Amino acid sequence: MKLRNILFYFAVGLTTLFFGLAWVGVYNFFGSNNLDTDQEIVKLQKTEVEVVEFDINDPESVLPIHFEEDKLTSPHVDENNSEYFDPEGFYFFDGFPNGFEDFLYIKINNKNFDVAKTDNHYGDLVALNGYVILDGKNRDKQIRFEEINIADGKLHFVTETEDGIKYEFNGDFLVKGNFYTLDENTKVLSGTLTKKLDDKIVAKNDLTFNWTLETE
Repeated sequence: MKLRNILFYFAVGLTTLFFGLAWVGVYNFFGSNNLDTDQEIVKLQKTEVEVVEFDINDPESVLPIHFEEDKLTSPHVDENNSEYFDPEGFYFFDGFPNGFEDFLYIKINNKNFDVAKTDNHYGDLVALNGYVILDGKNRDKQIRFEEINIADGKLHFVTETEDGIKYEFNGDFLVKGNFYTLDENTKVLSGTLTKKLDDKIVAKNDLTFNWTLETE
């Protein structure tokens, strides 16, 4: 009787062992197939990634090959370093003071942008020039500077006379460095803007100006 029980339990254990091994084989088979499928999906997704190409003829699209990262300056250094001062851009004020309702911008140029970007002289420093921009009925009107001077952190200009009107400005830069490093709401210039008609003052106001590199 005892021998019969021992044989019975042995048979049950052996059956259980084979049954378990069979399940492990089935699991490994289907699991490996799912893994392969997942890997194929990943490979397929990778082939759909867009390849970005840079135009080496466009100097603004990539850094030069001799670029050395540790020589780049912090924007905060540019902002406060007079050696990096760059007045290029448009200056504008908020609101519409009496006599200046049509006044849009002061535009200052100091670089050569009249040649192709591939030209070796593109962006070279040139003598200061520019104009004021007025809001005309059909299109914006420009009155060029007859005289402009920047020295010791001060700006002075006088425009040409058109229709008997000319503008004069005397003021101080509030920031010494590159304005591109600043928040767009930062005031960068402060001074007195005067409007004359036939050499008589018709409007005069103390104003502060914001700056932008480009207008829409």
